[in-house]
Amino acid sequence: MIDSWALLTGELAFAGLFLVSAAAKLARYQQFAAAIDSYMLVPMALVMPVAAILTGAELGTGLVLSGSMVSPFPLGVPRVAALTLASALLTAYAAAMAINLVRGRTTLGCGCAGFSKADTPISRSLVVRNLALAFAALVLAHGGANSRVLHIADLAYAVAAAVTILVLYSSFAQYEKNRAILKGSPR
Repeated sequence: MIDSWALLTGELAFAGLFLVSAAAKLARYQQFAAAIDSYMLVPMALVMPVAAILTGAELGTGLVLSGSMVSPFPLGVPRVAALTLASALLTAYAAAMAINLVRGRTTLGCGCAGFSKADTPISRSLVVRNLALAFAALVLAHGGANSRVLHIADLAYAVAAAVTILVLYSSFAQYEKNRAILKGSPR
């Protein structure tokens, strides 16, 4: 069983992650579509529809999970479906990166530039990160929650913890960008 507070914190962190990511993809939609095309995993005719589906799925996931605090059905089907979809998206992104890494295409941008305008080159650590996040989403979706009633202080702490998680995620993303830059610079 997962504590209700931990469940809410995780849901809010995933909500923030997917809302920021979807907003970045909408703001730079053509660049996102170009990133999908550069992976060479879908036919050219399907690049724009796939970009729309992925962006819509991220936006929908983020919206459903952001409603966790106010939803009359916090442990209901929409939450489980959204977390399961989050896991599927993250796993698909990890698989796409892994396929291209195996192909030797290490200079591709990940297409995940939700926290900055510069795109991070794909790497094994990004694959591991996405798989770890996918696993965490599945645990939240199917781990079950206790019936502890959350109070207003619990909600405030959950929001603060989710923001902290997103700051740490953003720091990891920046570290990956810096690492890629330093790898390419002369020493």
